Amino acid sequence: MTQPTPAELHALALNLSAPDRAQLAAALIDSLGPGPLEKDEGYDEAWAAEILRRSDAIHEGRETTQSAEEVFAEMRQFLDELHAKKNAMEDVS
Repeated sequence: MTQPTPAELHALALNLSAPDRAQLAAALIDSLGPGPLEKDEGYDEAWAAEILRRSDAIHEGRETTQSAEEVFAEMRQFLDELHAKKNAMEDVS
């Protein structure tokens, strides 16, 4: 018996309920072990400083904000374009 491919596993996973997919995703991420998402010494202090820097920039008018809807729309457009490029490359080969 051969092991399923990542594409086959992905297709199977998409048939799971949202809570089951979330549980599977968390288990897969945990299986990777310590990595870039682990907190280093000074992590909280660095984020606190970054939050203050961003807040000051917004209040002083040096930065602007976007609504979540705008961000998600931009991401959807970006992903659609990425998928289109991938499909076009697959059609060429």
